[in-house]
Amino acid sequence: MATKEDLKPRYAVSLDKAMETRIRQAVNTYAEGIPNNPLTSLGDDINISHVSLRPMFTLKVDTQYESRWKADFNEPYRGTAGHYVPDKPAWDLNLCAAPDTLTNVTHKHVIQDTEQIYTCPTCSGSGKVTCGTCGGDGRVTCTSCGGRGTTDCSSCKGKGSSHCYSCSGSGRVSRTRQETRYRGNVTELVTIRETVACSSCGGQGRRICTSCNGRGSFTCSICGGRGRVTCSKCGGDGRVTCHTCAGQKRMISYRAVMQEFSYSHNTNYVSDTSMFSSGEFADIHSRYKGYEVYSETNSKGKITSHKLTELNQQMGGFLDKMLTAEAKSGKSIIYQHLTITRLDAYYFEYSYGGSSYQGVLLDGEFHPGKISPISEHAEVVMDNTERYMSRRMFPQAWHHSNIASDMNVYGTRSRASWLLAIAKRKMTHLHEMGAAIAFILILFFGVPCIYHFYDVYNPVLKFMAHANDPNTMGYDYYPMSMTLLSIVIMWLVYLRCKLPLWPKLYYATTKLNTIGVLWGFVSFTLLSALALVVADLIVALGGSLLVEWVVGFVLWLLKVALMIVVVVIMLAWEIISWLWGLFF
Repeated sequence: MATKEDLKPRYAVSLDKAMETRIRQAVNTYAEGIPNNPLTSLGDDINISHVSLRPMFTLKVDTQYESRWKADFNEPYRGTAGHYVPDKPAWDLNLCAAPDTLTNVTHKHVIQDTEQIYTCPTCSGSGKVTCGTCGGDGRVTCTSCGGRGTTDCSSCKGKGSSHCYSCSGSGRVSRTRQETRYRGNVTELVTIRETVACSSCGGQGRRICTSCNGRGSFTCSICGGRGRVTCSKCGGDGRVTCHTCAGQKRMISYRAVMQEFSYSHNTNYVSDTSMFSSGEFADIHSRYKGYEVYSETNSKGKITSHKLTELNQQMGGFLDKMLTAEAKSGKSIIYQHLTITRLDAYYFEYSYGGSSYQGVLLDGEFHPGKISPISEHAEVVMDNTERYMSRRMFPQAWHHSNIASDMNVYGTRSRASWLLAIAKRKMTHLHEMGAAIAFILILFFGVPCIYHFYDVYNPVLKFMAHANDPNTMGYDYYPMSMTLLSIVIMWLVYLRCKLPLWPKLYYATTKLNTIGVLWGFVSFTLLSALALVVADLIVALGGSLLVEWVVGFVLWLLKVALMIVVVVIMLAWEIISWLWGLFF
């Protein structure tokens, strides 16, 4: 049983030596756990002026409800209900007893003399209705062949024959034969070129498909060539179970009393309002369990004990409001359990450097208010960050924002994270700028050297010496191709160098903007040189063959494209000329 003292919202606490030592040690422990905090001995330097015990109370209410109402039902007939109640007001009936534990369950009680059994109007008492899928036919169109009974041959696409590649579809091929001719005493061996019918396609230009033997299709394996299959919904019967009576053929209508048991869990916190305005404490108090000071159970309804009157007054009437809020419209409370736990929090005021602050001591741990000397230091660090940012001194801004972010002080976290993200983005831009400068300089001054290197030297191994043969396909385009490949490689390196290659080392050593730019310049230059050396080794070991093939293929594509353009222009000219002569 709780006493008045157990539920008082505030106690005056004597600031004796033990309490003062306890507070100072907690503040020092908190300050020492914050990185980059110069005020590690804050607890020794503060002046504590006032301490009070302001407990927080956790109120937990478990409520079991019961609700009753009458409803009409129409459902398939599966026999009598077996449990009937008289036609009386719902709350006048003796129904199922309340459950022993909190639960959600619903019971149905049929009212006597309200049942009516009748033939199902949907199926007329047969228990089945026409299948909606096959329309009562029992069979549906085969989806594999679309009802045709056959499927196209995949080899010839249903044509029965395929293009003859021996004669290119012309039906004839060229051949040469040698014939001996006599002119007087002179014998000559003459080579004769002639065209004959293609032996592969018999002069037809197309070969009979060997997969389907020229038919172009196969009998559908799903429907066996019938074009229709058994309906999967009705199994070929053409009728399915009636959805209204579930195949029972008859329906039953009746009126019933519904009895529903439901429950709720409700938790509220009650404390001195100053505790909720004291910074981080309002966010972390739920981590602590506290200890139980009051418990009451009413197994017959709502808690209305007179014992709560005095307790409610001590809590400013909040308890009564909470219990009243548990009443639900249309529901009766049949069981209620109340538990009150208490969490001791010591609220104290202190001064430091001429300013006043508040804090909370909770289970031996210190939690600062919205403003504390440490949070003010973090704010100064963030102000310096913004000042450096406005002066475009991004390394210094990143250093200070990183300090504020590592401190992770309540009330400054969001601002510190925002500033750190901005400073980090600016530092990344410095690295990217250095890489861009190096890329541009290499494009202007290094690309001509790369072209000259592959045009004059192009070192390769002996078995690849033909790559430097002027008669090799694509020889004239090889230096330009390798130069373009080198530019692509450097572009990929530039994309990688938009972000620092070694972030920790980059951020630790970059103290000036120029150093950040130099980091990007050197990183791009070294990585590009490494990538180009690797590419040249691959070419020297046989990659030039691939380059030649690619160059030849590109040249072929260009020729085809040029021919298409010429043909289109010629056709357009012919059409325009024809239209001109037709009308003019």
